[in-house]
Amino acid sequence: MKGSIQSIYEAQYGDHNCAVYNAKQDLDILLARYFEYGLDKNQLCVWITPGADRERDARRALDGILPDTKKHLLTEHIEFIDCTDFYLKDGGFKPDQILEQWDDKLHWAISKGYEGIRASGDLGWFEEKDWPLLMDYENRLNPVIGISNISALCSYPLYKLGTSQMLDVMQYHKLAITRKNGEWHMFELLGDELTSKVPASSLVVTPRDYQPSDSSITPVIYPEKCDGCGLCVEVCERNSLYLEDYTVAIRKETYCDWCTDCEAICPTGAITCPFEITMV
Repeated sequence: MKGSIQSIYEAQYGDHNCAVYNAKQDLDILLARYFEYGLDKNQLCVWITPGADRERDARRALDGILPDTKKHLLTEHIEFIDCTDFYLKDGGFKPDQILEQWDDKLHWAISKGYEGIRASGDLGWFEEKDWPLLMDYENRLNPVIGISNISALCSYPLYKLGTSQMLDVMQYHKLAITRKNGEWHMFELLGDELTSKVPASSLVVTPRDYQPSDSSITPVIYPEKCDGCGLCVEVCERNSLYLEDYTVAIRKETYCDWCTDCEAICPTGAITCPFEITMV
């Protein structure tokens, strides 16, 4: 099971994994399968959503995969919590307080007859100033989960992560998974060695099917999928993209720095990048 999507769905106690996502619906489906397994194992499921309005989508995703005989579990064995209510209680992010909350929730769950806790928390609320403290929390969470009846699946929106931040996320999780071009991709950079960090210098952005004669590799646009939202134009720091007749277009004289932000933020899959981050 190691190295497959089932490793995420069927995570065991002590597993601390993460999902990096583009589309919210992809995350909802992934987490629905993850929590379905926990509901079958008498685990208290705790789904910390990116916002209060996302609880409805989360419930709908679970409702769509649970058979009628198990739908009652949605009200009896799962909690939906807004991420700001859990992580930013009392006006700020306090790792000690969050770790204490998990410990209290686990003791409560055991006292109520649950086998343990199956949790997922969305961490897309972070600001740049929060990053060192957030990674300290992720690091400290590993030994807590490692000796407890807890499995955790953290989630991060791809558009908020730079290369160094992606490395940080991988460093502090057993498995990392992301969906790209319609497929889930698994990263196992840690194994059991949670202290070994991959240096940023070992990452290189390389065009897929790159040819040395290529002078400019630019994103690929699918006009029929574009809804004209303009999000990709807003995030393009090189000003390479613009809207023409409510459809994204690429400037003729342009330079793409292969950041892939446009692909990450596009909600319809109308723009993809013919390059990838690779290890050297």
